[in-house]
Amino acid sequence: MALAWATRAIETSGEASLTNYSEFLSLAPATHVAEIIERSSWSCAHGVGRWSTDCGCRMRAGSSQAWRGPLRSALDGLRSRIDAFFERSANDVFMDPWVARDAYIDVVLDRSVDSTARFLSAHGRGRLAGSDAQRALELMELERFAMLMFTSCGWFFDDVDGLETTQILEYAGRAIDLATRLGAQDVVSDFEDALALARPSGGAVSAREVFQRRVAAAQVDAERVAAHVAVAALVGSPDVFDSSAHAVEVEDLATSGQPGTRPLLATGRVVVRHRFTSSAEARAFAVLHEEDLVFAGVTTRGDATLPLEHLHALARAGESGSLRTLLESVDGARVTSIGDLLPDAQGRITVPPPLRSYAGLTKDCVVIGANSRVEIWDAAAWQEYLEGTEQDFADADEEVLPGLF
Repeated sequence: MALAWATRAIETSGEASLTNYSEFLSLAPATHVAEIIERSSWSCAHGVGRWSTDCGCRMRAGSSQAWRGPLRSALDGLRSRIDAFFERSANDVFMDPWVARDAYIDVVLDRSVDSTARFLSAHGRGRLAGSDAQRALELMELERFAMLMFTSCGWFFDDVDGLETTQILEYAGRAIDLATRLGAQDVVSDFEDALALARPSGGAVSAREVFQRRVAAAQVDAERVAAHVAVAALVGSPDVFDSSAHAVEVEDLATSGQPGTRPLLATGRVVVRHRFTSSAEARAFAVLHEEDLVFAGVTTRGDATLPLEHLHALARAGESGSLRTLLESVDGARVTSIGDLLPDAQGRITVPPPLRSYAGLTKDCVVIGANSRVEIWDAAAWQEYLEGTEQDFADADEEVLPGLF
């Protein structure tokens, strides 16, 4: 907000004008030629050591970056396997896979249907359509993420479990997902083994643990979207998951329960379509809201048949036990808790009315958390809790370290 105010003040004062690099260069053309020294950088006194070694360049004194080299080695190995697979596979759909890869930047900058069609026409073998066009675009996305996983900030900061390193591991995860979908074998196991070596000296957390714990949690697939739609319907949230990469269609959504009570059961079907590749997956779902934050349900392949009439009859009769038994007998991915709700495109999760009521949230709130978990309290309830437990904490301290507190 401060930056917005400042730029507006500059623009309206008439004392200066806002510009960008392109406009400035056209108004003041370059007068000298500079040669860039290879393997040098502005932020590392050791050439480019900051992106491959524990060179001593860091943000926090005393921290270890022994993870940098092994992380780069792990990503180099993954890239080599992806590139070899890409070269073997892309020859079927592109005249020159590497020329097409470089030209794909035009599609990245303009995701319109016309832009994509021009790209496929210019670089595809023959007239690509249907599954061939989808495969061609997935191969391009595979190479895009294989480059994104080398984003420089992943090595710049101190910690292997920091935001920036986690982000490049998410890029790697998407590349692995695409490679697996396209038919590559055994991509992830070798990568995870290599990541296990990427840890700070004496550190307990490796890049492998970050990859397994955080990247898996960030990945969105049709099962997770179906679970989100079901849980959201049962807790009264109007949100349907949507993002810049995915379009979600909800079909045949229905809820039921005993008259005058909250919905007990949600059933329906979702189709998740990737905006960039046109790949689509469908999932059916049936989820029971047992109590408060507890759910029991299943998502299945979109063509699976669920006994919908029988399920809704049980819900209208309030037969939650029979519903749970029936749902547990259906093969598919399980839905178990409010944690199946997904954040929106800006990383937010709406707290629906039933949950606000459950937590007593009215106006002022307190958010507390550790690691990957947070709790949201009503401010007055949190203060009351603190006052009620402060003496207990003091007594515990006295028992552990007598006379210190």
